[in-house]
Amino acid sequence: MVISPLPIYEWSVAEVIERLETSWSGLTVEETKKRLREHGTNKLSEPKKAAAISRFLSQFKDLFSILLMIAAILALVSGMIEFGFAIFVVVIVNAIMSFVQEHRAEKAVKALKKFLPFRATVIRDNESKLVQAEDIVPGDLLILEEGARSSRRTSHRSLRSIDRQRCTDRRI
Repeated sequence: MVISPLPIYEWSVAEVIERLETSWSGLTVEETKKRLREHGTNKLSEPKKAAAISRFLSQFKDLFSILLMIAAILALVSGMIEFGFAIFVVVIVNAIMSFVQEHRAEKAVKALKKFLPFRATVIRDNESKLVQAEDIVPGDLLILEEGARSSRRTSHRSLRSIDRQRCTDRRI
């Protein structure tokens, strides 16, 4: 067979099956373990979290904060010292409140990720099995259902049987 120069999402179904060395009955347990060792887990690495001080200082980058700081400087230069300091206090209090709120939101998202495990239905050994999304390997056949999340790209050719009205709210 000629190797396709097309990106994987434009391959035919037969080409995907052949190139990923899988079949319509899915991978075997042994093959899945081998591919998991070879390719690793299907998990994105967490981005490095910025230091707290840089996250706090980033609160001063928005346009409104910059305009208020310019106004405070102009007030100080023009002799309205109390007014200038009052504006600086407002900017700093706003930055502190925004920083605290952002930190709380990050903690809440992290906690929610722990409670909402990401699972997928795959065909392995000719049986439908529910597995953790991080255990999906190249060559697994995913079963997509309404409301299910997909952690891999899917070809538009493989989506022929999906009820698209549920996805788009339009009849096709």
